[in-house]
Amino acid sequence: MPLCLVLHDLPAGGTEVLEAAIWELSESHWTPMANALLVSSDLSVDYISSHLTRALRRENIGGTVLVMRAESRVVAEGVSPEAVAWLHEQGRLEPAGAAIN
Repeated sequence: MPLCLVLHDLPAGGTEVLEAAIWELSESHWTPMANALLVSSDLSVDYISSHLTRALRRENIGGTVLVMRAESRVVAEGVSPEAVAWLHEQGRLEPAGAAIN
């Protein structure tokens, strides 16, 4: 399934609202670092962005949200065993190393 990268810069409480909205879209996601989520979803980036923005607006939370397909080659360094397992489940980790397609 395609992965989307969601980057965000939100005030207090915003991350929790964003994560709850992500759960509504996909049970398969991972937080690789603060202010970033990888989401496994066939939904369009437009739909995901709109859904997240609406959830934040309902709670009167402003901030920046960027949603994009993770299509380019990415190299993951120092990721946890749990993250490696999640990436394998998504079919995104090359067997020989930590390169994500």
